[in-house]
Amino acid sequence: TSNEESSTTAHHILTTAAIKQGTAEVVSLTAGTFEHQTQAATGATTGNWFVMFFAPWCGHCKRLKPTWSETAQALAEQEDASYTTLATVDCTVEKSVCERFAIRSYPTLLFFHQGKMAKYEKKRSKESLLEFVNGGFSELMGSEQATDVPKEVSWFEKFMNTMRQDFYDMVKYRKTFLAFLVVASISFGIFLGWCLENIQGARYQTPTPIALRKVSVPADAASVEKKDASAAADHKKNE
Repeated sequence: TSNEESSTTAHHILTTAAIKQGTAEVVSLTAGTFEHQTQAATGATTGNWFVMFFAPWCGHCKRLKPTWSETAQALAEQEDASYTTLATVDCTVEKSVCERFAIRSYPTLLFFHQGKMAKYEKKRSKESLLEFVNGGFSELMGSEQATDVPKEVSWFEKFMNTMRQDFYDMVKYRKTFLAFLVVASISFGIFLGWCLENIQGARYQTPTPIALRKVSVPADAASVEKKDASAAADHKKNE
């Protein structure tokens, strides 16, 4: 029992030391590693996490990245423990993570502490960020702005989010094609209806009756024909 207690104590010391030491590098989180590394929803033993959600094309994100790295380096080198790890999430790649936290603008800085999260909206200088992670977060996390960390989305929700995003992208980048498709479909429908209407009308249309006119033969013409017939008969007798 004494050995077990010693082992548990040693593990706790090593874990605490690892959290205190931190890392000089900013951790890049993905959909597959976010919850495993941060344990944000449970608020377990991985300490606090300060995460920058960004997009590569965002100018403000590009300007903040060097400061973010310098802050991580300063945290790793300072003597007092901060228990905070700095990380990033690329929202153009890890869409499900950003959807989970309702990220709508870049960069968005979220601080995770003991199962709670809050948005950092103060100055983004290295000094301001260090002041915040070294205890300044207490006021923010104790305010109404701090909310429970949303649970990780299921595979079905991820699938639906992906399908929804793909549809939005298709509408956004292919509006011309969709407009052409709609116009072509309507035009084809009108043409097909016109063809069917004409074919059906021709099939059931009543034919127009033809008017007959009586032709009268002149009397002298009838006499000539009679004489010709009599002459032909006499000629046959003589033969």
